[in-house]
Amino acid sequence: MKKIFGLICAILLFVSCSSDDNNPLSSEYKEIRFSSELSLLKSTYQGIQIANGQKVGVFIAEDAVTPATTYTQNLAYTGDGQGNLSGATQYFPDNGNSIRVSAYHPYYEGTDDTYPFFVADDQTDVSAIHASDLLYCPVFVQAPTTGQIILTFKHMLSQINVSLTAGNGNPDLTNAQISIVNAATAIEFNRRDGSLGAVSGIQSVKLGGNVGITVPQTVNTGTKFIKVVLNSGKELFYTLNRNLTLESGKKYTFNMVVNLSDVASAGTDVEDWETGETIDGDASEDLADKLLPAEVTERYYDGSTVLKTVFTYDVLNRVTSVTRYLDKYFGGLHSYICEYEFKYSGDGNKIMGYTSKNYRPIILGGSPVLHRYTNTDFTYEQGSVTIAYEDTESADGGEVGRDDVVTSGTETRSFDENGDLLPDPNGDYTFVYDNKKSPFINLNMEGWLRYYLFINDFEGAGSIYRPLLGISTFIGTHNIVKADRNGESQSLNYTLTYNDKDYMTKKSWLETEENEFHHEVSVQYTGWR
Repeated sequence: MKKIFGLICAILLFVSCSSDDNNPLSSEYKEIRFSSELSLLKSTYQGIQIANGQKVGVFIAEDAVTPATTYTQNLAYTGDGQGNLSGATQYFPDNGNSIRVSAYHPYYEGTDDTYPFFVADDQTDVSAIHASDLLYCPVFVQAPTTGQIILTFKHMLSQINVSLTAGNGNPDLTNAQISIVNAATAIEFNRRDGSLGAVSGIQSVKLGGNVGITVPQTVNTGTKFIKVVLNSGKELFYTLNRNLTLESGKKYTFNMVVNLSDVASAGTDVEDWETGETIDGDASEDLADKLLPAEVTERYYDGSTVLKTVFTYDVLNRVTSVTRYLDKYFGGLHSYICEYEFKYSGDGNKIMGYTSKNYRPIILGGSPVLHRYTNTDFTYEQGSVTIAYEDTESADGGEVGRDDVVTSGTETRSFDENGDLLPDPNGDYTFVYDNKKSPFINLNMEGWLRYYLFINDFEGAGSIYRPLLGISTFIGTHNIVKADRNGESQSLNYTLTYNDKDYMTKKSWLETEENEFHHEVSVQYTGWR
C-alpha cells in the first residue's frame, strides 16, 4: 500500500511540475516587460519607429469588471528609435487576467484627459515635426505573454508636403522657405479614447524639409494657404479656389512649379498615410494691390508739360527702360531726351548696370541728336556701390561719331540698410512723409539708383527743375507732404491725391504765397503681371 501511495504522489508531482509553462501565476508570465533591452514593446511611427528620445504615454488596466490589480495611469515611456520603449516595469494581474492597453504620442504631463494639442509654429527642425505628430494607439486587450507586445499607432493629424520645381526664368529655389498660413494649429484631443474636437489658434507654420504637420480642418475657398518665400524676398501664395478639407491621417502633397513671372502652378495629391483627393490650383504672388508707375508727368504753373518720365517693363515686372523727356526748357520750344536701359544679375533680380543715351535739345521741330552714350557697371559691397562708367561724347557738338571723346572712371555711393542714399534728395531740406504708397514702392530699383538717375540727371537743368522737387518727392516708399528748407523759414506744403489702392496719383504745390508758380506731378500706373 505504501508503495502505491508513493507512486501516486510522484505522478502528481510530475504533472504539477510539467504544467508550470502554462501556469498563469508563473513569475515569468507576470512581468509586462517595457524594457528596451529585451525589445519586447515596439511601435510604428511614420512607417518606422518612435524617434529616439520621444516619449509616449501608456494606459494599462486589468480587463475585468471588478479589477483586482490597479495601475498608475499615463505612464511615460521613452523610445530609442529602434522600436524599444523604456520605462517603469509593470506586471500582469496575479489572477492571470488580461489587460487593456492604449497609448498616445507625444507624452502630456497634465491631469486632464482632454486638452488642446498644438503643432509647432516652426517645424524647420525634425524634432519639432516629431513633437507635432500626434499619434494614438486604440485600446486593445492583451493576454499574459512573454512575447512581443506591439503598440500600433495611427496618425491623428494631417501632413503637408510641398515640392518646388523651377519654371520660367529658372528661379533660385535654394533655401526657399515654405509655410502653411491662415490655418488652425491647435485641436482638442482626448488621450483616452483618441477623439478630436474643436480647432483653434490660426497662425503661420514654417515647414522643414518641405514637410510639416497641421491639424485636420476645413480651410475656406479664397484663403491663402501656402506661402513660398524665395531668397530674393519674393512671396508667392497658393490660394484655395474651393473649400479644402484636411482629414486625420492623410498626407497632402503640393507639387509647385515656380516661375519668375510670379505664378506657380500647383498639382496636389494625397498619398502615403491614406488615399485622398487630388487638388489642382495656382500659386501666385498677391497682386491685388501691386501697381507699377507707367508715366510720371510734371507740369509747370502755366499747365505746360515740363518733364515726363516713361517706364517700360518685361513679363517679370522688371523695369527694362526709362525714357525722360524735358519738353519745356527756359520758356523755349526745346525737348531733351534721355534713355536708360538696364542690365540685370545672373539670377535676374538685381540691376547691375545700365546704358544711357542723351539727345541734345530739339529746337522748333528739329531732329534729335545723340551726343552722349554711357555704359556703366555696378559692384556692390556692404553699404556701398562702385559705379564704373565709360562715356562717349560728341567732340564737335554734333552727333556721336569717330572723333568722339571717350572718358572712363569710377565713383562710389553709400546707402543705408534700405538701399537708399544716405543724403536726402536735395541736401538742404527736411521732409515729412505720409503713410500712403509711393509710385515707386514696387519698382525693382534700389533707392540709391533712383536718386542717382532721376535727381542728379536733371539738377543741372536750371532753375525750372530745381524748385519742382518733382520725382524726388516720392523717391522712397511713402510720399513727402512737407519740405522745410534747413536754416530758413521757407517750406513747401504738398496737396496729394490717392487712388482706391492708396497710391499717390497727383501732387501739387505753390512755389510762392502769391500763387505765382503752381506745380503739379501726376502719375499713371500699369498693372502687375
